[in-house]
Amino acid sequence: MNIKWEYKKNKKVDFLPEDLEISSILFNLLIRKKLYTKEEIKSFLNPSYEKDIIDPYKFYSIKIAVSRIKKAVLNKEKICIYGDYDADGVTSCFLLYSFIRKIGGNVIHYIPNRETEGYGLNNDAIDNYIKNNNVSLIITVDTGIVNCDCISHSKDLGIDVIVTDHHEEDLKRIPKCAIAIIDPKMKKSNYPFTELSGCGVAFKLCQAIALSYKDKEKKEDLSAWLKWNLDLVAISIVTDIMPAVSENRVFLKYGLIVLNKTRNLGLKELIKTSLKKNNITSSDIGFVIGPRLNAAGRMDHANTAFYLLKEKDKESIASYIRSLSRLNTNRQKIVSLFISEFISKNNKIDSIIIIRDDNLPVGIIGLVASKLKEHYNLPCFVFSLSDGLLVGSGRSLDGYDITKVLKDNEKYLVKFGGHKMACGCSLEEKNYNDFKKSVVSDFNKFNTSNFIFKKIIIDLNIKLSDINRNLLEDISKLEPFGKDNEIPIFSSKKLKVTDTKIFGKTFDHFRFTVSQNNIYFNVIAFSNAKLSADIFIGDEIDLVYELEENIWNGTSEIRLKFIDYKKLN
Repeated sequence: MNIKWEYKKNKKVDFLPEDLEISSILFNLLIRKKLYTKEEIKSFLNPSYEKDIIDPYKFYSIKIAVSRIKKAVLNKEKICIYGDYDADGVTSCFLLYSFIRKIGGNVIHYIPNRETEGYGLNNDAIDNYIKNNNVSLIITVDTGIVNCDCISHSKDLGIDVIVTDHHEEDLKRIPKCAIAIIDPKMKKSNYPFTELSGCGVAFKLCQAIALSYKDKEKKEDLSAWLKWNLDLVAISIVTDIMPAVSENRVFLKYGLIVLNKTRNLGLKELIKTSLKKNNITSSDIGFVIGPRLNAAGRMDHANTAFYLLKEKDKESIASYIRSLSRLNTNRQKIVSLFISEFISKNNKIDSIIIIRDDNLPVGIIGLVASKLKEHYNLPCFVFSLSDGLLVGSGRSLDGYDITKVLKDNEKYLVKFGGHKMACGCSLEEKNYNDFKKSVVSDFNKFNTSNFIFKKIIIDLNIKLSDINRNLLEDISKLEPFGKDNEIPIFSSKKLKVTDTKIFGKTFDHFRFTVSQNNIYFNVIAFSNAKLSADIFIGDEIDLVYELEENIWNGTSEIRLKFIDYKKLN
């Protein structure tokens, strides 16, 4: 694959780093994040829960939702929180479930089985679980925005529905029978920030309910309780890959503070057993905590993750954690084996990838699609047969709206939903070939010039002499990292390779040393030992990397985490 280096654009502003008392490198990193005023930079560097959290009552129809929920609580009506099976859906479900219990509500929860029920509301769940439990109010979290038929069915049964979601609306399938819809992506939502996670939307509903009480003591108690549950919102933002900017940046910053001293016994034990470290970061959520919570819904049932968050008994918590770890390990093995086999058989692909493998668990087809997209730098759909239907998951690249692809081919689908970059759908087997043919044909008419090169977006070019503890401290001021606020990527040019070494238990990692004007740094390339066949002592290279601190046996060093290189000689 051809790789293209692209530098973020600079823009002249009418103030200097000295005006903000920051270094020139930090200043330039912030400008490249499109922060062009002193106020924007100050707000970014010092996110404030009190100042930057948006009034939940800006949501269209949230007053109706608050009123209906308080009425249900007062009258002891049975409320059901209807969630989704990923980490965002589970944290959303648990947050709202716990909050309604705290305000005295009679509440149960329901999360569908990914394999047998699929995404969103379904009539079987409504008829066989919700109705039988005498539920009179359903509140959806992280789902519901396109479930107009099921919501209409609920209404026919005398069950009210409040939808909270963060997915794109479909004007043909807006659930008009819902008594309230809270979704920042709705055109008439009125909410100024559209990129909340599902749990973020649930949090805003809880916040609105808390603010509605006239009793000052109760209002303050509920507000404090909500702050102690920001760890759930932080997990949802990272695992659902929502932009770590604006209100999400505030949620993520304070959520990580809470997560590091969480009062949730399940999360506390999960961190203790799987991370064994003190300072939990967004990266730890993305690579350790999130995958374990997600493994439940992918490989079995999401209730395992829900009950981990709910449980108080230590032995039960330990059992749930063992289950999640086992499911996550199995998930890793299946995905890794499938990807390696597929790549070995498909060296080059030049059009949108659409594949079907009925041996793949439905819970991991999204992961497979994501990894194939990354490897081939092409949009990808992966399908697997489940309960008589082909269930598909799609992943895309910037510039190719994959949800629009589904809307354009709606005649082949049973149901669908998602975002521009990720989607889910289901269709009958008889329609698969026609769907594939239509999507491939449309894609081949699309301008694919953006996909010829895999772009590496670089923040700044710096000298090795710029790298020191102060720069590490400056980078830490940009945390928490996430989508649209990624860890800075640097380049340095005309570096001399002075040492090379393959290392690791299975000799699959590569380390080499670079120098510039008698300044030396180690470069680490994990799972990339093949570089040893290309990079040699004496080579002159341009290098792209991230900076990281490596602490080993009490010794700390700054090292460069390898991303890419170009050989000059």
